[in-house]
Amino acid sequence: MVSRRRVKRPPGRRRTPARRMWRRRWLFRLAGFLIVAGLAWVGISYLQIVFTFHERLGGAPSQLYSAPLVLRPGSAWSAAELVDELRSRGYTAGAESRLRPGEYLWEGESVDLSLRAFLYRGGQVKGYPARLDFSGRSVSGMVLLPGGEPLDLLMVEPRSLGIFHGRRNQLREPIRLQELPEHLIAAVLEVEDRRFRTHRGLDPRGIGRALWEDLWAGRVEQGGSTITQQVLKNVMLDPQRRWGRKLREMIMAPLLETLLEKDEILEIYLNEIYLGQKGSFSVVGMGAAARYYFGRPAADLDLGQSALLAGLIRSPGTYNPWRHPRAARVRRDHVLQMMVRGGHLDAAAAEAAGARPLHLSDTTLEGMPEAAAFLEVVRRQMVNAFGLEALEHGGLRILTTLDTRAQRLATRILDRGLRRLEADGAVARQVGEGGLQGAVVVMDPGSGAVLALVGDRKPGRGRFNRAVDARRPVGSLFKPFVYLAAFQAAANGQDGGLTMASGLVDEALELDLDDHVWRPVNSDGRFRGEVSVRRALADSINIPAVKVALGVGIPVITRLAEACGFPAGLPRVPAVALGAAEASPLEVAVAYSVLAMGGHRPTPRFWTSTMAADGGRLTLNEVRQVVVADPAAAFIVSDILAEVVRSGTGRRVAAAGLTGAVAGKTGTTNRRRDAWFVGYVPGLLAVVWVGADDNRPVGLTGSQAALPIWLELVQSLKPFPGDASPPAESLLRVRYDPETGGVATKNCPRVAEEWFMAGTEPEDECPLHSRRSFWQRLLGR
Repeated sequence: MVSRRRVKRPPGRRRTPARRMWRRRWLFRLAGFLIVAGLAWVGISYLQIVFTFHERLGGAPSQLYSAPLVLRPGSAWSAAELVDELRSRGYTAGAESRLRPGEYLWEGESVDLSLRAFLYRGGQVKGYPARLDFSGRSVSGMVLLPGGEPLDLLMVEPRSLGIFHGRRNQLREPIRLQELPEHLIAAVLEVEDRRFRTHRGLDPRGIGRALWEDLWAGRVEQGGSTITQQVLKNVMLDPQRRWGRKLREMIMAPLLETLLEKDEILEIYLNEIYLGQKGSFSVVGMGAAARYYFGRPAADLDLGQSALLAGLIRSPGTYNPWRHPRAARVRRDHVLQMMVRGGHLDAAAAEAAGARPLHLSDTTLEGMPEAAAFLEVVRRQMVNAFGLEALEHGGLRILTTLDTRAQRLATRILDRGLRRLEADGAVARQVGEGGLQGAVVVMDPGSGAVLALVGDRKPGRGRFNRAVDARRPVGSLFKPFVYLAAFQAAANGQDGGLTMASGLVDEALELDLDDHVWRPVNSDGRFRGEVSVRRALADSINIPAVKVALGVGIPVITRLAEACGFPAGLPRVPAVALGAAEASPLEVAVAYSVLAMGGHRPTPRFWTSTMAADGGRLTLNEVRQVVVADPAAAFIVSDILAEVVRSGTGRRVAAAGLTGAVAGKTGTTNRRRDAWFVGYVPGLLAVVWVGADDNRPVGLTGSQAALPIWLELVQSLKPFPGDASPPAESLLRVRYDPETGGVATKNCPRVAEEWFMAGTEPEDECPLHSRRSFWQRLLGR
């Protein structure tokens, strides 16, 4: 029998009660630490949720809109042009029987449309059906439907231009849940999370199904996520499919449900879900998707369109209706059947919706790429006025002054005009590989509203805005302000005063300056002798302008020009009279508005109002004007500028058939580096600059390069006809003898009739051709 001997444990390895207590305490401590760490993690996660979603709920990105489209009988629009404009604003062709808001029907020279209601300057503009009749490029009549009551004015809602958002390369149009149709919400819930209204952030059945599929696949493949979890993923978590992220979602989802209401979570989801790709831009949210795929606001989606968008959520690439229309229709019909099974609609409604074609839109969602320079100026001004935080999260609705047709035309006509110039081999060799560049500003000179602005011949290609940020020598554009100062000096009895009866001499001139002798010359190299004030300015003759400037005083002229809108710090040198001053096209537009509006300088406006998304908290950017020049003197200069386009350096304008109340001025700088033209008609002023970025000579004058672009633009816009500004009360129309400057008599062989400021008009009869008899002249009677 084998004896069993107990093996003694080494003394140091005995499990004593003290050792067991020590281990138990450490286990409790570890558990406590893990619990505290877990609670701390939960608390930190909750705070992250609070801060992240407070920002989301506290506001939305600010939205930008163009000016409303205003039409009147006589407005220069053709039926085709109006339909194109309606499409750009998201209108679609409708059925003949009944038009819904946002639809139109075009038949020949008639367009029926159903206008949408919209918020405007703090009030609601109602939508209604109307008919517009056309005669060529003119609106011949407008009536209310169905009664046929005549309309004097019709407003189409502003066009969406995009949003201000911190994230780039995203197309968004934030919407409120209450603005969406019920069938869209029902479709999304049926497809993505049918138990959304009842669970508390997690759906155990969905999680179990997804977990089984993931374990079977050996990786995270199935979602199973509730809408609450997807909101967390889209807003604050890593979108990659990883177990760690899924665990965080599951822990944080109930926390989010304690912080937000169901409708708040659903609204964030509908604004954050990825729904496709437009070039380098992601289409994010139902608002942007409705515009992109169907060219209409999400509020106007029909049942089939809602089903299609809901079906895109699973795989926007697979069901993209542009690339895969058949797959998109199959997916849409499947969603409709899911809605039938879920009790959201009957089989007949689903069948009717499935029978309709997709009706995709060709609307570009990026707002207006042509308006990149304009919108950059708006951004600067809004950041200065309200701050970046308010712009990106304040949910402002910013109504701009942008005229979408003017912007589109200005962009196209500038590029076409520059290509036409470059087609000349001599010009192409002169400018080299860099090519010509240009800028355009279109403004309402009365209100200061900037209607269009082009800062690059290829908008979006670069960030340099030549219309605002490029100050170039203005050449002869400066001369009208020399004469303006001289007319004012005459009215005030100051030295160097000038009237329309003053005689000017075009002759060789030498000026001894501090370090050299300046000999100004005329552009054609010849001298004309005696010239009238009208011809001196209309023909842009250099020598008379220098003499007038020297007579009035260079500081007087530069102070007046700066008050009119030229930048401060103009050079106080004689050459400033010939355009040594530099200014941007926008500054030139403001300065010439003074001449167009009788001495009133407007503040340029790029936006008219901002308001909250619900129409509250209205901020108006009111029209502001300052009187900076004598109205009578400004009128006389403007009258001479009308001569410029009739018979002077801008006579191509009249030759092209543009007559009436139109005025303008050409500008060319030394060695023909810069070519300018600025002109105005009632209600519209436009500036065109053409040159090269590297400041090399382009070999073109203002009348050759800039004027044709201006002319094509104004002829295309055909602004509403109007009369020129009436003359100031202090102006007198006087007939005089240009040889003597005296009041004309019946004996004067040549007679001119001009405007004079009160107190500067000729009073004595012409001494050479007086009507007095020989004996009266002899006796001094």
